[in-house]
Amino acid sequence: MSRQYWPQVLIGYEERAMIRIDWQKAESICGQLLAANKAQVFPYDTQLPQDFIPPEIKADPLVHARFLFYTCHYMRGTIRSDYAVKRLVELWRAEPRFFDPHEVVHMHHLEVYAALKEFLFYQASTITDYWIENSRRLTRHWSGDPRTIFKGIAEPDEMYRRIVNKPLNKGVWRKYKIEKPHEEGFLGFQEKMASMLAYFLMEAGLIEEFRASPAVDFHLIRVLLATEILVVENGHAAGEKLLRYEHISPLGVQVLERYSREHDVSLVELGDALWMVSTALCRRAPGNTTVDRHKGRGGKTTKNPRPLKVDWRKAGHVERYRGSCGSCPVLEACRWHVFSGTYYEEGEFSMRSHIRLPDFLRTQPLLPDLPRYAPRRKGKKNGGKPVRLPRQGVLFESPGE
Repeated sequence: MSRQYWPQVLIGYEERAMIRIDWQKAESICGQLLAANKAQVFPYDTQLPQDFIPPEIKADPLVHARFLFYTCHYMRGTIRSDYAVKRLVELWRAEPRFFDPHEVVHMHHLEVYAALKEFLFYQASTITDYWIENSRRLTRHWSGDPRTIFKGIAEPDEMYRRIVNKPLNKGVWRKYKIEKPHEEGFLGFQEKMASMLAYFLMEAGLIEEFRASPAVDFHLIRVLLATEILVVENGHAAGEKLLRYEHISPLGVQVLERYSREHDVSLVELGDALWMVSTALCRRAPGNTTVDRHKGRGGKTTKNPRPLKVDWRKAGHVERYRGSCGSCPVLEACRWHVFSGTYYEEGEFSMRSHIRLPDFLRTQPLLPDLPRYAPRRKGKKNGGKPVRLPRQGVLFESPGE
């Protein structure tokens, strides 16, 4: 049984949506974003998460590579990438030994857990298990140096064989044709995380660049869906279709790999061009906002992401649109809002049609948002009841107000 959402939302639980690639739009939009990135116009004049790594870490290539390896453990879920990097830098400055796999393997589980919980808190128990076991595997098979994982790699398949975690059962080992113990991979690392580690190391110049499959995460997929590079064929009429990461990510990889190959563009550069649009602009757009917590039956607070009702009478909504969608290099090509709330809470992509700001509001000066009512002190003239003033600070009143 499906949950109730706003009628313009495309989401479902029973049937999988059919998706196709619009290659013409891929050519146009990827080209526009790469040009904007090269010109360093907004939002490309801001920092990437790895830019927050300080010079004292980058000074030693081995220390830098290890730091990026451990950083990948937090490139998941709802945690913001830039926040994770900043907090890990603080942990490194306080206790650099937590980033040396030869020392981590001798640490007690509770010691690692306490440090990760203090500095990041996010999934501290699970990531502690990954942190320790992956340190063992890194020292056992790769001499404690993440760069050695990529020696001799020329194609993504070999990268996955070495990095993607394989549960210890014969069926999975046959699937990956595992012949050597060092190909057991790392805990928590699947194809996306393997590509993320390759991206970090190539972007930092720590390994030679090769055509690794791009790390297609939520942010890249959001741009591809919003601009209809990936077109949901039967979702518009049917109303509710199932859109999950595993359905969409192979098409996203196909788009970026083909564009990179045909235009001889680095996958690192292409990935940055799309990723920055989603994290710096789409994330702030009022049309992409969901209200995650709300009162249900019996007054209980539940988590069920629902789209924010955009109201252009509110100056805050107008300002957010101007600073996000209104500043986007590919605004005219954008057709959909894609919510992060439903993805991180329920693992599904949901969308609604792009809600565009009326033309006359794009440059009009705004009044600040004020409380809907401004209660006055009780007085005798109104029978001791507080006087409520009409709403102020909006651009215009709706009928009946």
